[in-house]
Amino acid sequence: MIRIQALLIILALSLFAACEKKDVTPALPAGSVSLEGFPAKDTIMRDMHAGFDSAVAIGFKAVLNSETSAVDHYVTVRQDTSRMREYRAIYGSARVLPAANFFFYRSRVRIPAGQSISDSILLNITQQSSLRQLTEYVLPVVIKQIDGSEAGVNEEE
Repeated sequence: MIRIQALLIILALSLFAACEKKDVTPALPAGSVSLEGFPAKDTIMRDMHAGFDSAVAIGFKAVLNSETSAVDHYVTVRQDTSRMREYRAIYGSARVLPAANFFFYRSRVRIPAGQSISDSILLNITQQSSLRQLTEYVLPVVIKQIDGSEAGVNEEE
């Protein structure tokens, strides 16, 4: 009787181990996802009046640069102030947009299987009355993660 119970337990454990879910999304190569919506390839310009507060939402999308994918991919963006020196070298002086003046309404988006473009990443600009008038503010945005991992993120983008 003990042998039969031990055999049933071993069989149950074997079946449990065999039913392991292997839903692994294949990693994308570096540089295969970029941000769309930048008319000058790397910059979105918005003129805003700093004297009063208004609702400003900026949308842009993640794009799979290769062909469409067979699986869903999730892209997350973030602010990257380390890019300011590079920006100033190309475009001239500017200030970093203060953290109190923006938030990502949606910073993680999905590129659906069979497509090459995501839903909109939404950036809201708030409290413009606290900004200096006639001053250029910049918010560098980069891809933080693809499918929950930093693998495949092009650091030079």
